Amino acid sequence: MSVESDTPRVPIVDYLQLEEVPHLLTNQCSSCGARFFDRRNACGACG
Repeated sequence: MSVESDTPRVPIVDYLQLEEVPHLLTNQCSSCGARFFDRRNACGACG
């Protein structure tokens, strides 16, 4: 059974994309290539 709703889906975090296929977005450090969610002022891997 499926339930359809007219209420729009709103993600609770910016990096969650609720498109046809929901997915998470990551950022990548330009120095070491480490990936992380959300915005960072400094990389946790290379500083």
